[in-house]
Amino acid sequence: MTAVPKSDHVPSPELIIHPAEASARRQQVAGSLVSFYEYSSRKPRAEQPETEVVLENVSLAERTTLRVGGPARFFAEPETSEGVASAFRFAQTRSIEIKVLGGGSNLLVGDGPHDALVLSLRKMRDFHYLKSSEGKYLISADAGASLPGVVASGVKLGSTELASFAGIPGTVGGAIRMNAGSPVTGFGKFVESIVCVDRTTGEFLSISHDDAGFGYRTSNLGSLIVLGATLSIDGGSRDEARELYKDHLRRKSIAQPLTAKSAGCIFRNPEGASAGKLVEASGLKGRCRGGAEVSSKHANFIINRGGATYEDVSALIEEIREVVSRLHGVNLSLEIQVWKS
Repeated sequence: MTAVPKSDHVPSPELIIHPAEASARRQQVAGSLVSFYEYSSRKPRAEQPETEVVLENVSLAERTTLRVGGPARFFAEPETSEGVASAFRFAQTRSIEIKVLGGGSNLLVGDGPHDALVLSLRKMRDFHYLKSSEGKYLISADAGASLPGVVASGVKLGSTELASFAGIPGTVGGAIRMNAGSPVTGFGKFVESIVCVDRTTGEFLSISHDDAGFGYRTSNLGSLIVLGATLSIDGGSRDEARELYKDHLRRKSIAQPLTAKSAGCIFRNPEGASAGKLVEASGLKGRCRGGAEVSSKHANFIINRGGATYEDVSALIEEIREVVSRLHGVNLSLEIQVWKS
């Protein structure tokens, strides 16, 4: 774990700092990538205008793919590491919790108010590629970078492994934190290093692949908030990667409710089994609670038919767990994160 240099400038905790130009976040120095975290800390003060305050009482439902959730007491969308540091100071001066929001998938949010500062990273979304001497491509990506966007760009470079992530929603930060998986591999495989901020101390750290402790749908990043990463992918046949991408996307569009309002897969697959098949074998496809319904396409998805609440989804999850445990002797574990209010 290595500390990342931070700016000497300490902005007002009431303000989130934004750069003048998002495209200036990165530069290449002496043949190696310098991330925007380091670059932004060296920018002259005049290039870092203070343009936006932390917002209050912001609805979270419209910021999640399930479209469920109450308001956040405070809400901020920084574009730089300096903005993140400012948001941390804002929360510390008020002794309130920080909750981090990426693309809003893989998340169930409580209906009541959330007495916290919700930190959205969706504006920290840049990524680009450099080719290394070994024929690999290095990807420097912000935490808020679109995972489908990174995957599609990687496919254009011939990455057959990234092609297997076709149709998986979310952001790079979320994919790293939960080690999002495809039928081929976990996303952690591509990670060389991660830039994080410690949720407890506010310190910026560089984490190696080995220190991240990737496992099935998990990592040991714990209290660390992912801000960005350097990824490494193999180049290859662009035609082969493109065809694999199309095939994976076609299969998912047939088998999964990709266009419905959902959080993605609700449960982790138990060892040697499929959570979706266990739910389907329990006769629960189409089961409803209020506006929440077990998808008729894929039983490991709960969709919002309209007006679903946290209580609807939670009750349906508990019913599924109880029935699957009773009929099959399997205790299903959640893959989604839950924010109780």
